[in-house]
Amino acid sequence: MRRRRDDVPLSVGVGRTFYGCLNLFNDIFWAGFNYHYIATVRWFGGALRESSELTLTRVYFVPLSIGLNGAQIGAGMLFIDRVPVSQIARLTAIVHAATAVVMMGSLLVRTEAALSAFAILYGVVSGLRGACLSVVLSAIFGTRALGRIQGFHQGCSVLSTGSGPLMWAISLKYTGGYMAAITFAATGLSLAAICTLIADQWALGRARARGDQALQVASDVDTSTPVA
Repeated sequence: MRRRRDDVPLSVGVGRTFYGCLNLFNDIFWAGFNYHYIATVRWFGGALRESSELTLTRVYFVPLSIGLNGAQIGAGMLFIDRVPVSQIARLTAIVHAATAVVMMGSLLVRTEAALSAFAILYGVVSGLRGACLSVVLSAIFGTRALGRIQGFHQGCSVLSTGSGPLMWAISLKYTGGYMAAITFAATGLSLAAICTLIADQWALGRARARGDQALQVASDVDTSTPVA
């Protein structure tokens, strides 16, 4: 049974900010890339410019669905509940950093095979990300204010659903391509992951310090109490 982290109190503001940003930047890429999917992969160039829309849809969305569902179901069934509470934030940060790397890797896609490989990888890291986020709230923030944190996350997700396609369109208009939008989403996701990890380690350090203080006080009381 997963132990609550009420003894490691990150503020609700920190929880809302970092957890929301992890979703915000990922969903910007997800919404923008998928909404402008055909235009984006044609912009990648290479053999993709000659592929039909039906082929481009098949070689991307089928592998994406397989990777996403397979990874999320597999992680949920096999190991996510076995991850120590003290390590769940680290795992979440690593998975989001890997997601950012895969996002940037999309810029290297030039063939249908490469597009399918990207789809599988992005699906896998997105599935792992979903499994991590399903437990990270209670693991990091205990049971305090989960509604407010989750509500903020939902707001970020809705915001990114609209802003992702908009950023893709702005990037195309002012830069002639989608590199700026992809780089923005990947960089923001990486920074949010790093900040989440730092905040969790800081909170763990505070908890250990309080524990050491409590032990020292108890020791002082024991040694100062006269023995009958």
